[in-house]
Amino acid sequence: MRPSNVLSKYTQLIKFGKPTAPKHINHAPQPHPCAPNGVLPSGSSASSGATSAFYASSTLPPAGHFFSRAELPQRFRYPVIEESEIDDINSGGAEILA
Repeated sequence: MRPSNVLSKYTQLIKFGKPTAPKHINHAPQPHPCAPNGVLPSGSSASSGATSAFYASSTLPPAGHFFSRAELPQRFRYPVIEESEIDDINSGGAEILA
């Protein structure tokens, strides 16, 4: 058989359905189904819309949040890399003899 005849007889085995999209999505904050007494977490309100307490317009972060790792306590910061270690990484180990 010729390749063009083989390709013309091919039928796709997977049938894709029509995409369905919901008619209306309610983006208002709602309590979790397992929330006690059906209450929203603190800082949530129906008037806030899509914005949360974390993304407030204030320039200061809320309590417990930090904008930079440098503002965290010393134990959470990146360790200081020594110059000799930087040279070893950049050389790719070429200076190390076995």
